[in-house]
Amino acid sequence: MLVGGIQRFRSIYPDIAFQVTEACACPDSNKVFVHWTMSGTFEGERATSSGVSLLTFDLSDGRIAETCVYRQALPAEVLMAQRSKRVEPVKQGILLEKDFGTQSVDSS
Repeated sequence: MLVGGIQRFRSIYPDIAFQVTEACACPDSNKVFVHWTMSGTFEGERATSSGVSLLTFDLSDGRIAETCVYRQALPAEVLMAQRSKRVEPVKQGILLEKDFGTQSVDSS
């Protein structure tokens, strides 16, 4: 879930901050692309990454039905993946995360 992903990042980067660079709604569609940058500190090192999220909305209730995130792997993620022997998903420095589930959008 989208919220779970953010909570996971907060456990690694307690001071993580996201900034939306650009958002674009697809005409006649239920999809929105969001380009964003995030930064945070892990073990004293400042890290920055950017990515693009594709949000698909359920038009019947306005909630996010699916998210697909394309982004650079942050150094802490590469380190943690190597420690856990899960190197393949971050070998190229690009991660693809796909979450399904209903998420409400908080506009505040």
